[in-house]
Amino acid sequence: MKKLILLIGLLVLIKPAFLFGIELGDKATVSGYLKNATAVKTRQFDEFLKIRNTVQVEAEYRLQDNLHIFGIIREFYDSVFDAESQYRQNRNYLCRTRGADWLRELYLDYYSNNLDVRIGKQQVVWGTTVGMKILDIVNPDDQREYVLEDFADSRISLWMLKTEWSPKVNGTLQFLFIPDFQKNFIAPPGSPFTYRAVALGAERLASLEEIGFHVAEHEIQPGKSFENAKVGLRWLDIIKGFEYSLNWLHGYEYSSYKKTIGAPLPRVIESKYAQVEYWGASFTKTFTAGRLRGLTTRGEFVYNHGHINGYGTEGRQVGVAKVDMWKSAFVLERYVVTNWLVEFQYIMMGLAREKEKAYRFLLGPTQGTMDQVETYLTLLVSTDFFHERLKAKTLMVYGDNNDWRISPRFDFEVTDKINVALGCHFFNGHSDGLNGQFRENDELFMELRYGF
Repeated sequence: MKKLILLIGLLVLIKPAFLFGIELGDKATVSGYLKNATAVKTRQFDEFLKIRNTVQVEAEYRLQDNLHIFGIIREFYDSVFDAESQYRQNRNYLCRTRGADWLRELYLDYYSNNLDVRIGKQQVVWGTTVGMKILDIVNPDDQREYVLEDFADSRISLWMLKTEWSPKVNGTLQFLFIPDFQKNFIAPPGSPFTYRAVALGAERLASLEEIGFHVAEHEIQPGKSFENAKVGLRWLDIIKGFEYSLNWLHGYEYSSYKKTIGAPLPRVIESKYAQVEYWGASFTKTFTAGRLRGLTTRGEFVYNHGHINGYGTEGRQVGVAKVDMWKSAFVLERYVVTNWLVEFQYIMMGLAREKEKAYRFLLGPTQGTMDQVETYLTLLVSTDFFHERLKAKTLMVYGDNNDWRISPRFDFEVTDKINVALGCHFFNGHSDGLNGQFRENDELFMELRYGF
């Protein structure tokens, strides 16, 4: 009922003469799309990973030149939980839009010469790395498909206040106040892209249940209050073509750490969220002369103070401890042969120390033991044909211990409103690696999208 009321309210507000794809006057805009995304495993082509149908409607109404209302409503239904029996245990949880997630965004914009204000449910993007996130830390993520979805679609929007004040021509100070809290959405056991750590935990609990030993699971989330709110600042400036930012964010992490209570067998597994501070920076520089002409360099760095991480042996957590961690990315980007864009990323992730009580720290999604510094290389190659009607790109991600992913994709614009996409995701590596844990999930996917 709430969805229906909001949709009617948006349509009444914009007062359209016609519904979609028609000129609505000089104050209102309505757009959106219908999309089917289907994926199948490539090993036997006999198991679907996704049969998702999505409808999204976007509406903007300009109350005044400097005052706009914008909203996005999105609903989906994934028929894979009907078609594949092994996933049906999660049907009610994963097959459709959850809770209030149908309200993708809803905010009010105010513009002035030196101050812009946005209040409502929204996304804020600080980082621009491809395939892996470094400084993109403001919003939580929907990771039901690992990191295969476009980040603009997988970010979970939050209710917040964002202000941007420009005391100088190219300098902007951004302030964030986020009283809302949403955790990262992680696929539960028995899903197409269940993390190895989740699957291992479920197997251990099931083994204990078989011998009559019940373990209670408690999750303690930060309350949505002024005291628990996230607060952030970003200074963005451009000096002689050199763009840089300085970033700070204080609040709770979106991924929990798990602590067991009871010995020798656990009686309670408690999930909590660490309160941390992020300190970050970024830069972008494009060379316009000399031998480096046309080359763009970018960098991102973030330091996480107060992070709590599990430690133990391969696949088995012994305890948790505070350990600061950091991430960095150095990016080179350049067009070659006219319209071929090549983007290389050198990504590092590190911990302040390697061990706790003689145990190695564990990688959260897989429970594999971590090196003190982990390294990843990525390469993105993209181009277009037929006056940009056919676009092609391939992303390659390579990590330590031969952990890798290759994701080619082709997008074809059939008409102004109809687009077809075809692509694959190939995974390889050990089961304790970020990509290797999904080595049995190589997939071929197709998307059909109608825009209005």
